[in-house]
Amino acid sequence: MGWGPVRLLEPPGSDAPQAVREKLAQRGWRTVAAFQTRNPPHAGHVRLLQAALAQVDGLLLHPLTGPVESGDLDAEQRWAAYEWLAEHLGRVVLAPYPAAMRYAGPREALTHAASRRNYGVTHFIVGRDHAGVGQFYPPDAARQTLEAAAQVLGLSILSFPEAQYCPVCAAAVLPQDCPHDPQGWWPISGTAVRDSLKRGSPRPNG
Repeated sequence: MGWGPVRLLEPPGSDAPQAVREKLAQRGWRTVAAFQTRNPPHAGHVRLLQAALAQVDGLLLHPLTGPVESGDLDAEQRWAAYEWLAEHLGRVVLAPYPAAMRYAGPREALTHAASRRNYGVTHFIVGRDHAGVGQFYPPDAARQTLEAAAQVLGLSILSFPEAQYCPVCAAAVLPQDCPHDPQGWWPISGTAVRDSLKRGSPRPNG
């Protein structure tokens, strides 16, 4: 039994892997880190990406643009936030990643990293409990899986502790930034930000 003809249903656009690779090459970047997100950015993301940019030439900001969860911000609001982040950081290429979260933990993290390799990056940022759901996966499971597979993937894995807000510094900090007692830090995860917005509670600007 033979195979039928292969037809391209939709021609690749300006955000297809080859087009993104060309954008990165035009900037002359030799090292590029991919950051995947479905959430609007917050101060913790800004600090984390600043730390990543200290190690690489540029950043591929690659947010998911597939279906989102009930209660998430709509696509237009999230995209405006990503544009602000790209402008604020500099050395950033912003492109949509046409997929949805599946919450498959380490296996999904492998898919995220491998597919971003096709977009021409050299590094992949793995977050806390990447692609996790609730307490189903250990918080470090995705990071450990990606670090073990880094050579096969052909990528360097960048992992950072979770940024938090220090009220003394009045800023989002990583542990290496701040001499103050971490017991006084406030969580600024995407979940915490969404919860505070739902409650109408103020959040720090840091």
